[in-house]
Amino acid sequence: VRYGMSGGGFNAVYLDTSGEGIADAAVMDINNDGFIDTFGADLNHDGIFDSIGQDLDGDGILDVVGMDFDQDGVLDAYSYDLDGDGDFDMNGYDIDGDGTADYFEASDMDEFDI
Repeated sequence: VRYGMSGGGFNAVYLDTSGEGIADAAVMDINNDGFIDTFGADLNHDGIFDSIGQDLDGDGILDVVGMDFDQDGVLDAYSYDLDGDGDFDMNGYDIDGDGTADYFEASDMDEFDI
């Protein structure tokens, strides 16, 4: 773990809250601006992050969050802030657990442009 980088940021912090030697949470500042760029949390201590989040545009506000409710390693629900205003504009759900958002499966869309 490295703290106090020249830009005031940090590389990554891994937390083992259960004492089993496996990270239960991780936060990373990829661009060293002092804001968290990505995080993950392992809520059931199985070594797979069940909750994730990312700041894609570097403004310190999460743009994507997701949850794996059935703990199979595939996100079941996720939200996106497409315009960077801090409010999530699009939510997706994968009820059948195949890794594809159900609104894509229910449409005839071959591709999706944002």
